[in-house]
Amino acid sequence: MARKNDGKQLERLVGLIHEAIKESSGTIVQTNVKLKNTSGVLREFDIIIRSIVSDVEIVIAIECKDYTKAVGVEKLEAFKGKCDRIPLISKKVFVSPSGYQRDAINAAKDFGITLYELKDIAAEDIASWFLFQQIGIRFEVTDYQIHLSERTIVDKLNSYKKKVWFYAFDEKVNLLAFLNEEIKSKREEIWSIKLRSFIRAKEEDRFEKECYRINFTFEPGCAKLETEDDEIFLIQMISVAVDIWMIKVETKIISTKAYTSDEGKQTGYMEIDVTNSGKVEIIVANNRYNIFHTDESGQKQKMEMLGKYDPKNDTYVKISKEKT
Repeated sequence: MARKNDGKQLERLVGLIHEAIKESSGTIVQTNVKLKNTSGVLREFDIIIRSIVSDVEIVIAIECKDYTKAVGVEKLEAFKGKCDRIPLISKKVFVSPSGYQRDAINAAKDFGITLYELKDIAAEDIASWFLFQQIGIRFEVTDYQIHLSERTIVDKLNSYKKKVWFYAFDEKVNLLAFLNEEIKSKREEIWSIKLRSFIRAKEEDRFEKECYRINFTFEPGCAKLETEDDEIFLIQMISVAVDIWMIKVETKIISTKAYTSDEGKQTGYMEIDVTNSGKVEIIVANNRYNIFHTDESGQKQKMEMLGKYDPKNDTYVKISKEKT
């Protein structure tokens, strides 16, 4: 019964799924945990889940076997024997990506072991589980107004031909490049405004057709403006008009899986590549989405909902994270 790999990836994924589907914030999901048996010997478990139900501690032990063939009965017998000698274990779960032999299935019923399968599944077969759209924004500086100490220059970019330079930190920077960077720093504000517009547009089937204009002002501080005529002016403030569109981003799916128990419970899993930003893993169970982001350094973080749109009041409300 050859392994696909060392099993660590399966353990990580199963642990992540149970972290997502846990019903209480007080539930703890741990991997590679050692517990003492009745002889005082430490035995290792792939995943241990601890929770409190009606003041009683519930401990679930999970065994993962990443085999290329169906798991045989001897693996279930060994797992049962290990668990039986640790009285605090309340429930036993076994996970395989390749299914189970018939005798193993029957033994699991006798032993009280819940069987799960984590299998690859075609993206189109699981698409109805993941009702989401990956979106982005694009913006364009349409015109600006530069407030100077001596006078005000108004210049529309469609007739923008002369070179204008912005001095900051003793470094010559193109004015338009500077404005673009300043606008990027207001990304959260732009998203908040544009998300309301996006949801309304989606309801009215106007996605990508609606353009929204936002006005910003910047006070760059000790900065001067130099024209191609070698004129130099002290900048007091810059006003900018920005047109913003919401755009659809093609979802780059890495893998899709179904996590199914012998009791009929199903959980969907999708892994998405995020260009230059790592990957996103989406887990759907009971119509609830759980999203985890792993950056390029391997650091994982559960993503929190930032806001919710109320179509009745046409408002977008930020959701504050509760302190626990």
